[in-house]
Amino acid sequence: MEARRRRGPPGARPTLPGARPSPPSGYVLFTAANELLFTPVEYAAFDAALARARSDPRVSVRLGDPITGYGQEARGRAARQRIPHSTRVDDAGVEHVTVQFWARGPRGAARVTAELRRAGAKAWAFDYMVADFDGARPSRVTLVAPGSGG
Repeated sequence: MEARRRRGPPGARPTLPGARPSPPSGYVLFTAANELLFTPVEYAAFDAALARARSDPRVSVRLGDPITGYGQEARGRAARQRIPHSTRVDDAGVEHVTVQFWARGPRGAARVTAELRRAGAKAWAFDYMVADFDGARPSRVTLVAPGSGG
């Protein structure tokens, strides 16, 4: 009987090809985990602004329930998921985010613009927030007035 030939050090288990992540696949895993575990700042600001718009009776009466929010008025999913935003840091080191998105309900749609500032680890304070309603009678509703500290 012929002796079996072993590869590697004694006691080592055979490994499957590709079992160890290569540098490109490690980058892909890191990027995927980063996107899933850490919410980008514009999405956190969008979530806070959409919740505020949903809770305002002037918006819910005008748009109806349920109210959904999305980034851009387009047919493609990628464009609807992209939230137009800008970020800046003031002299005191406070992060400010301006977001624009669409809020839509059964009775119509509104373009919402909001500026928020970070008020804690996961908390946001509103500098201003307005909703521009579309339809037969376009109008603007100020949800948070500038300087009100909303």
